[in-house]
Amino acid sequence: MSQSTLPGNGRPSLSLDYIISAASKRRRLIVIFFIAVVGLVTVVSLLTPHIYQANARLLVERGMDTEKALILRMNSMFGNQPYNWINGEVAIIRSNPVAEAVIRKLKLYPEGYAPPGSASELPESAIRELTEEFLEKLTVSNARESNVLNIAFQDTDSRQATAIVDEVVRAYIAYRSELYKDADEYKFFEAQMLIADRRLQELEQREANYKTEAEMISPESQRAILINRLSDYDRRLTELQTRRINKETRLEVVREQLRQAIDISIPNTESSESPSRVSHITRLKNEILNLEIERQRLLQEYTPQYVEVINIEQQIEAARQQITREVQQIVREEASSLQALQAEEKILRDLMQRTRQEISGLAQREYELAQLSRGIEDTREIYSILLKQREEARISLAKLQEDVKIKVINPAVAGVNPVSPNKKLNVLLAILFGLIGGVGLAVGMERMRDKG
Repeated sequence: MSQSTLPGNGRPSLSLDYIISAASKRRRLIVIFFIAVVGLVTVVSLLTPHIYQANARLLVERGMDTEKALILRMNSMFGNQPYNWINGEVAIIRSNPVAEAVIRKLKLYPEGYAPPGSASELPESAIRELTEEFLEKLTVSNARESNVLNIAFQDTDSRQATAIVDEVVRAYIAYRSELYKDADEYKFFEAQMLIADRRLQELEQREANYKTEAEMISPESQRAILINRLSDYDRRLTELQTRRINKETRLEVVREQLRQAIDISIPNTESSESPSRVSHITRLKNEILNLEIERQRLLQEYTPQYVEVINIEQQIEAARQQITREVQQIVREEASSLQALQAEEKILRDLMQRTRQEISGLAQREYELAQLSRGIEDTREIYSILLKQREEARISLAKLQEDVKIKVINPAVAGVNPVSPNKKLNVLLAILFGLIGGVGLAVGMERMRDKG
C-alpha cells in the first residue's frame, strides 16, 4: 500500500488514507483498547454508588413599606435589581450554624467521629470538617429575577437526602428567626426593665419596712395627734404654773407672818380649806380672845403675878402655840403640795419636750418616707418608659421578622433515578473514547514504526 509523504522531508503525511491504513493494520490493538476502555468504564459505573438528589422549592416574599414607597416615589426597594436581597437568604441557608444544626439533629457524622455521648462532644475541628463536606453537597439557587429558592442535597440514600433537605428548611427558618430575635435594642430594654423591676420591688419593700418600724400608718393623723397632745400639755402646764405661783405667794405670806410672830391671818390654801382645821383654828382664836378679855378683867383687880392671871396667860400662850403648830402644819402641807405641783410641772415640760422631739422626728421620717415614695414614683415612671420602649422594639422586631415570609412550594423529594453515575452517558462516552483513542493509538504506533 502506498503512503503519502510530506514534501521536502519524506515523512508520511497524516491523511485520511494514512489513518485508515494504520487502523486497518492495527485493528486488533484498536479492538483491545476499545474493549478495555468500555469495559473499565462500565465496571466503574456499576461499582460507583448511586447518588440521589433531593430538592425543595421555597417562595420567599419580602414585604414592602408601601407608604414609604409612595412618599419616595420608588418603583421598588432595590431599583433595577428587585430580588437582589434574596442573596442574603441564600447566605443564611448556606451558613455554618444551619449546617451544624442539621448535622447535630440528624447525627450526620462518620462512625469514627461518633463519641459515646451526643454529637455536641465532637471536637471543633471535626465539626468544621463535617460542615465543609456538608456544604459541598448542599446547593441553593434561584432563578433569575425570581424570589423562588431551590434547595438541593445529594446523598447515596434518597430518603436521607430528603430528610436532610427538610431539616435544612426547618433549620433555616429557625436560625433566621433567631437572628432577628438577637436584637440588641430589645435585649437592652428587657435587661433594663428587669433592673428597674428589682429596684422598684426593693424600694417598695423598704417603704413597707420603714412604715412598720416607724409606725407611720398615717403621717397626717399622727401629726395632728401630736399637735393636739402638745396643745393639751401646754394648757395643763399653764394651769399648773398659775396654781404654783398662787400657792407660792400664799405660802410666802404665811411664812412671813410666822417669822414676824404677828397675828397670823391664814390666806385660803388647800390645806387651810379643810373644815375641821379651819374650825379648830377659829376656835383657838376665839378662845385666845376670850382669855385675853378675861385677863384684862383680872388685871383690873389683880396684879400680873396673880395666879389666875398667870394661868390665863399660860392658856393664851398654849393656844397661840397650838395655832402656830397648826399653821406650820399647813405650811408643811402646802410646801409638799407645792413640790408636787413643781414635779408635775417638770413632768409636763418633759412630756412637751418629748412631744416636740416626736414632731421633729416625724418630720424627718416624713421626709425620708417622701424620698422613698419619690424614688418609687420615679422608678415606676422609668419602668413605664422602658416598658413602652421595649414594646416599640418588640413591634419593630416583629415587623422585621414578618417582613420576609417563607412558604414551601415543593416539599423535599428525591428523584427516582440517581443523578450520578449516568451509566448510559458514561458508556456512550467510553465508546467514543475507545474508538477515537484506539485509532489514535494505532496511528501513533504506525508513525513510530515509520520513523524507525
